[in-house]
This record gives sequence, structure tokens and C-alpha cells, in this order.
Amino acid sequence: IPVLILGVFIFDMLMNTALRIKSKKVRNFKQWLEYAGKDHLSHRIHHLGMTDRQAVLTVYILSSILGLLAYQIHVHAGFWMGLSGLAAYALACLVCIVLLDRLENHGKAKNG
Repeated sequence: IPVLILGVFIFDMLMNTALRIKSKKVRNFKQWLEYAGKDHLSHRIHHLGMTDRQAVLTVYILSSILGLLAYQIHVHAGFWMGLSGLAAYALACLVCIVLLDRLENHGKAKNG
């Protein structure tokens, strides 16, 4: 349940870590801790054409949906339902990382 409540932020951290390692922006743990960039989820949403306000609102909505899902699992479901929800969340995160990476690379190829 805590993973779902913090799901957007965990996803953001995992996505940034994976893409920074892939692009070789980060080569060790110290660089990972010190790296600061504009490649977080809200920045990526903004680069897809939303305003800053819309990007932040999107992150809020996603966080709220995951929070409500966590509440529903806690109240109405058992351990296995929670585990399957967590697995679905992990799969969705992986798909989003791949899609956002491809969208970003497609945008770079199109613009330059």
C-alpha cells in the first residue's frame, strides 16, 4: 500500500535512474545522488505540450488515483489482490518508461 501511495514518485525515481544509466549521464552511485536535471516526470509531461500547471495537475491526479487504489486494496482486498495490484503497477511503470524514452528520442530526432 505505501508503494502505491508513493507510486508516482517511486516511478519517477526509477525512470530517471534507468534512463540516466542508459544514456551514461550517471556512472556510479555518487553521481546518481548528485545529479540534478530537468528530466523528471513533470518536466517530461511539460515537454509533451502541457503547460506547467497542467503537468503538475496531471501528477496530482495520478497520485490521487494511486492513493485511492491503495485505499481500496487495503479495505476490500486481501494479500494476493494487493500483490497482483503491485505487479500491475510495476508493469505499467516499465511500459511508461519505455514509451516516454521513445517519445523523447522521437522528439529529438524530429527536432534535430
